[in-house]
Amino acid sequence: MTWLIGVDEAGYGPNLGPLVIAATVWQAPNALSPSEMYEVLGDAVAVAKASRKDDRLLIADSKQLFTAQKSLAPLERGVHAAAQLLKRDVSTWRKLLAEVGQADADRLAPIPWFAEFDRPLPCGISTADVAADADRLAEALRCAGMQLLDARAALLFAGEFNQRLQSGNKSRVLSETTLGLVRDLLPTTPGDVYIVCDKHGGRDRYAGLLQETFGDLLFRVREESRRRSSYEWDREEGRGLIEFRQGGEEFLPAALASMHAKYLREITMDAFNAFWRSHDPTLRPTAGYPVDAKRFLQETVDLRKQLAIADDLLWRQK
Repeated sequence: MTWLIGVDEAGYGPNLGPLVIAATVWQAPNALSPSEMYEVLGDAVAVAKASRKDDRLLIADSKQLFTAQKSLAPLERGVHAAAQLLKRDVSTWRKLLAEVGQADADRLAPIPWFAEFDRPLPCGISTADVAADADRLAEALRCAGMQLLDARAALLFAGEFNQRLQSGNKSRVLSETTLGLVRDLLPTTPGDVYIVCDKHGGRDRYAGLLQETFGDLLFRVREESRRRSSYEWDREEGRGLIEFRQGGEEFLPAALASMHAKYLREITMDAFNAFWRSHDPTLRPTAGYPVDAKRFLQETVDLRKQLAIADDLLWRQK
């Protein structure tokens, strides 16, 4: 069997809200090419609807699924179906952040907009829909001899992000957090491992970061170009291959990771906006991207002073 790991992020550009990096881990027969995953799971999964009647589970780049209407439903279908297959209780906001985002109550408590927030999940689809999607996906995986083994995310809230910047630039924070998550998910048993990450900004060289993260592994450069940077290493009874490539979300495990990252970011921004609007109902919600984040900052000057909220807890420095 081969282990397949896909990684993607959401929230790299904004000044408000967390940076979220997510990964999904799968196991597949050695004979299956990673590029064939959509085909062999085609009865249950699609990258886009073939027709209006097509009710298959969409697993695709979150930017394709989180539409202009900002509905969470397409993201929720994938995230909650995966959680059901993994037997995780993600029935509330706090449970999802703890089970998938590794953010328990102790991490949330010092952040005012998270300290008391919770809500039932999913919010855009029914639990019956989740169960139907999960059953259909489970059957397709069984027929293909595949398994979904894990879905996990690393969240860096603004204060944590700013602390990490003290020892590196923004791009390095992204790469170090990504590789730390991969290290935690890397299987210890023999076999091939194939990992796909989206490119990190304009970075083309990752060998040094890989060596720092996995000091006991010897990486060999296969390619370092604008399109793709790939590295391999030897494993017991197999090999390891990690790629950083443009359009990494075309790889199904990375697409599902993209959906997890975007969903976690959006629901944490819901908590953020709910907190501020509870103090000023006239305040317009923000998605946290630079132009609107500056507007939000200006409109909350007096309120932030009143609540004694430090800028460093709120505003990501880069």
